[in-house]
Amino acid sequence: MPPIHGLGQSQAAEGLPSVLVIDDGEDDRFLIRHALEKAGYDVTEAASGKEGLDKFRLGVFAVVVCDYEMPGMGGEQVISQIKAQAQSQKVILHSTKVETLDNAQKQAIGADRFVTKEADCKNLVAAVKELTPQKNK
Repeated sequence: MPPIHGLGQSQAAEGLPSVLVIDDGEDDRFLIRHALEKAGYDVTEAASGKEGLDKFRLGVFAVVVCDYEMPGMGGEQVISQIKAQAQSQKVILHSTKVETLDNAQKQAIGADRFVTKEADCKNLVAAVKELTPQKNK
């Protein structure tokens, strides 16, 4: 039976929602990981679209954060394949190019949120929180 995506691989064990971050930029992944872990998320990283799809197929994640421009398989292809496998999977396109995309392009990409990259990742963390079911504390 295939994994049910969207619950977070470590959520049952640790109570932390899991986020898959797919980005070819090592510095970007570091900043995103730090911001999301500080906000209480378990983070799995992938340095390419192919690696991201492999990790997605093996795990379950509350949210996937994906860069747009990556060598090989770009974000649009990655998101398309993720949504084909798990239509309800929450996905955020996280890129410096978000502002250049028009509404038709965004609709074709199919992400749930589009967030411009920034140094403090504040808007990304807010978007992840919006898409993640929160437990009562």
